[in-house]
Amino acid sequence: PLHLLHGKPLIAWVVRNAQPVCTGLTIVVGHQAEAVKKAAGSSVKYVEQTEQFGTGHAVFSAQEHLQHMKGRSLLVLAADQPLIRTATMRAVLEIHQKSNATITLATVVVPSFNGEFIAFYKYGRVVRDTKDKIVKIVEFKECTNAEKNIREVNISCIAFDLPWLLQKIGELQKHGTTNEYHLMDLVPRALQEDERVESYLIPDPREGLGVNTPEELTLAHSYVKTL
Repeated sequence: PLHLLHGKPLIAWVVRNAQPVCTGLTIVVGHQAEAVKKAAGSSVKYVEQTEQFGTGHAVFSAQEHLQHMKGRSLLVLAADQPLIRTATMRAVLEIHQKSNATITLATVVVPSFNGEFIAFYKYGRVVRDTKDKIVKIVEFKECTNAEKNIREVNISCIAFDLPWLLQKIGELQKHGTTNEYHLMDLVPRALQEDERVESYLIPDPREGLGVNTPEELTLAHSYVKTL
């Protein structure tokens, strides 16, 4: 999140885009915490994650803070996806609230996993049933060969019903393959409980680019001019 995109840290782009739609913006910090705080600024709150065990553990680390937040909707974002626009975040929240969903996911469909879209190959796959309803999100490391061919991938822009999330976050189980707690395991949990799971398909898949390599940063530099 500290790499510079057009002279500004990635995390600062995420904060800038989220502030118009999110109140009580909070960042979970662990590795390089002080540098992240400096980059993100003083307009947001911070929660310390002393150990890093995945996305589920990051949200779990913030649960005490979340218990004091107002409102029912929580939007979870990733610090390394700086191109997700304010309009996309707003669309996810609007679908979430209007449908009274428990979870609302942002997804993209890529034309392939080649060329500029090769970075998306390692993203979690969105598995749907024959009625086009989401069944689960499968982390790449746990995908079957057939699931790896799915071109709809999960983007880290997820809305939750906050009271439900707080009830369930402590029930996540660590995955043996990754030694992590996966936040997206809450999707099948919600479906098992007959909770509503919705999704928003981002029209331009480039918004979902995560920046973790020099090649991805170069792509982000070119994308930010046209998104």
